[in-house]
Amino acid sequence: MTEEILKKLMEMGLSNMEGRVYIELLSKDSAGGYQIAKEMGVARSCVYPALESLCSKGFASVIPGEPVLYMAVKPEEVFPAKVNSFKEAALFAEEELKKIVPQERDKNLYVNIHGLTNIVRRTNEIISSAKKEILISAEIEMAPFLNSLKEAVTRGVRIVIFSWGKLDLKDLKCDYFTGEREPQFQVDKRLLIVADAGICLTASNNFSVFSYSSEIYPASKIPAGEKDFLAMTSYNRLIVNIVMEHIHFDIYLRKLRQKTGGEVITPDIQIGSLMEKGLGCSRKKIKETEGM
Repeated sequence: MTEEILKKLMEMGLSNMEGRVYIELLSKDSAGGYQIAKEMGVARSCVYPALESLCSKGFASVIPGEPVLYMAVKPEEVFPAKVNSFKEAALFAEEELKKIVPQERDKNLYVNIHGLTNIVRRTNEIISSAKKEILISAEIEMAPFLNSLKEAVTRGVRIVIFSWGKLDLKDLKCDYFTGEREPQFQVDKRLLIVADAGICLTASNNFSVFSYSSEIYPASKIPAGEKDFLAMTSYNRLIVNIVMEHIHFDIYLRKLRQKTGGEVITPDIQIGSLMEKGLGCSRKKIKETEGM
């Protein structure tokens, strides 16, 4: 537990020694540098600079006398002030630094995002930036995005969501189109989103084999851990249009199947591609089929 607390203190800007000294000082009414160094088993030359730094940062105070003593400021006194100070500094820095960035800098950039946590954060940022319309195709748990989507609805943003399976959207007000994919077919965890026809994000558990409609086998389950996910965001007009078209065509396909009462992609119109064979993005499978 002490190591975890120490890690958090270091994330707040304290050094390892400062964090250790602060934790030690909290357990006492007051103490001198010599006493703290002795009980911690470290040199006084390390403790005294840490004590002075803690005082300057508001984590400790000096009790004048002979010898000089130090007293830790209680956590309930120091941390709320630190949170408020950090928030004010962060907001000020954000506004001022935004003035430095060229307005067109991000246009047409492709940015890779690794890790599910980072993808969720960036997706919520895109949702929060939308003013008119959000298009989503998802085969992933939607809970991390529902609050941002509901806030977008209150701003008057139209939400259109498609999924081949069933999504738990709670009471989200949106245009929801769901498909009919059977549970015996595997689907990689994916997310496509376009905001205001201007920025897109595509994400999936990238280290899986893409399969259009191959059956699930116990030995070929798709990994879906934190580090298995990779995403790309772009303002590039072509990429944004491709993602928008993909979402639209999935909805069109679902509606056509409902309208005709059957499959509309029949063998006579297929082109014999790797995707149709369930081999897309699988180097291993492509290599095995060379010469077919």
